[in-house]
Amino acid sequence: MAYYDVLKRQELIKVSEQILARSQENTQRIRDFVEAGTLIPADVATAELREANDELSLLNNSNSLQIAQATLPRLLGLDPGVLLAVSVDESYQLYQERGTIERVEIPIEEAIQIALSTRPEFQERQAQIKSQEWSLTLAKLQRWPRLNADVDYNVNLDDYLRERENFSDFRSWSAGVSLNFTLFDGGILGNRVKEIGMQLEQTRENASDLERSVALAVRQAYLTLQRSEIAVDISKKQVTNAQLSLDVIQGRFDVGKAILLELLDAQTSYAQALTNEVNAFYDYKIAQTRLQDAMGVLQ
Repeated sequence: MAYYDVLKRQELIKVSEQILARSQENTQRIRDFVEAGTLIPADVATAELREANDELSLLNNSNSLQIAQATLPRLLGLDPGVLLAVSVDESYQLYQERGTIERVEIPIEEAIQIALSTRPEFQERQAQIKSQEWSLTLAKLQRWPRLNADVDYNVNLDDYLRERENFSDFRSWSAGVSLNFTLFDGGILGNRVKEIGMQLEQTRENASDLERSVALAVRQAYLTLQRSEIAVDISKKQVTNAQLSLDVIQGRFDVGKAILLELLDAQTSYAQALTNEVNAFYDYKIAQTRLQDAMGVLQ
C-alpha cells in the first residue's frame, strides 16, 4: 500500500503544479486588467492570495511525497534514507487516456471459492483434519480384536540332496490363525480415542471459523472494490464538468462578463475535482490489491 501512496503523492504534485500554473497566469492577467483600468488593485491581492494558497498546497503535497518515499523503504526493511526509484504508473496513464478502469468481473461467491482453494492457511487446516481423521480411525481399530494369519513353507534341502528321491517328500507346509484382543487396558485406548476425537472436533470448528473469516474478508474487499469503481466514475464526471465550467467562466472573465469571485470558485472546484480523481483512482488500486490478497492470488 505504501507503493501506491508514493504514486498517489506524485500525481497530486502534478495536480498542484497544474493548478498553481493556472493561478499564476490569472494573477498576471488580473494585473494587466488593473493597469488597463478594468479591475481594482484589491483584485490583484485576491488573486495573489489564491496563488499563495496553491503554493502552500504544492508544498504540502511535496512534503507528503517525501514522507511516503521514506516510509516505503522502511517497510521493505531498508533504511528510510534510501531513496527508491518508483517507476511511472502506467495504469494511471492508461486510465487518463481511456477514461475507463479494469473492473472486477467474477461473482462474489466465485471469489470466495477461489480464496478457499488457494489460501494456504485454509489448505493447511484441511490437511490437519484429514490427518486427525486417520489417526482417529487407527485409534478405534486398536480397540477391536486383531485377526492374524500365518502361512509357512519349508524345504529340507539337506535331506533332498542326500537322498535324491521324490522332491515332494521333503517339502512341508504350515498355517496358523490367531485372534488377539485386549481384555483390560485401564481405559487407555478409550481415552486415546476420546482425546483424538476432541482434537478433531476442535480442528473442524477452527476450520469452519477460518472459512467464515476468509469469506468475510473476501466479501468486504469485494464490496469495497465495487464502491471504489463507482467512485472513480463519479470523480471522472466531476473533472469533466468542473473543467467545462472553468473554461466557460474563464472565457467570460477574460471579456469582462464574469467577476473574479466566480473565476476563483471555478478554480477551486476544478482543483478539488482533480484531487478527488487521483484519490479515487488509487483507492481503487488499493482495493483491487486487497481483494487479490484476500483471494490468495496476489503476486
